Amino acid sequence: MAVRFTLVLEASKAFDRGLINGLLCKFIERKLPFLFISILHNWYSNLSCAVVWNMLTGAAFSVFCGVSQWGLLSPFLFPIYIDLIGQLRHCEYGVHVGYMFAGCLMYAGDIVLLSCTWYGLQELINICHS
Repeated sequence: MAVRFTLVLEASKAFDRGLINGLLCKFIERKLPFLFISILHNWYSNLSCAVVWNMLTGAAFSVFCGVSQWGLLSPFLFPIYIDLIGQLRHCEYGVHVGYMFAGCLMYAGDIVLLSCTWYGLQELINICHS
């Protein structure tokens, strides 16, 4: 059966506003190396930004939440942060290639849902919504 129904969700605002501590807790649950977690914690807990306009830079200010959408690690951190693929993988809906679930593709703040039926797509949407 061919993929007939596709839906693209833009979830970057959830990533922008996410608390880094929540992401770090997910890394701990997944038993990632302590050194890696420590480096990310140090990196994201000391973020600061400044506004540049007409070649003038304003005063720096601290950033307390969120992960940059355009950071090098963002495409890897986003799926872990929202932890959605695991939930979708265990449902009966969406596209499967052999035994592998391929009904959800993610990159940075975008989520693409793929299904062969309207009903299956709606079930994937329901999981994302919850």
